Amino acid sequence: MIEPYHYTHMSRAGTGVLHEVRREIRQRICSGVWPPGTQLPTRDALAQLFDASPSTIQLAIRGLVEDGSMVTRKRGGAHVAKTPPESCRYALVLGDHVL
Repeated sequence: MIEPYHYTHMSRAGTGVLHEVRREIRQRICSGVWPPGTQLPTRDALAQLFDASPSTIQLAIRGLVEDGSMVTRKRGGAHVAKTPPESCRYALVLGDHVL
């Protein structure tokens, strides 16, 4: 079971929700929770998971398709891209801390 995301510090007004949802999906892709090729849950299930509207989920997925993190298939849902974007392959290291 996928753990629901809990918003803790960011305003849920305006485009803040869209950016939060997109960031959380990207984080789950980059961390391997949703590895390459994985079909994501339905738009309605993601809306419930992230406490967002289905239209916000659709916009978030569209942005992730545009940046290469995901692909969509007609009647096949949204899938994590086979090759993750460059942002998933690098980390910023400062001293003993990885960001």
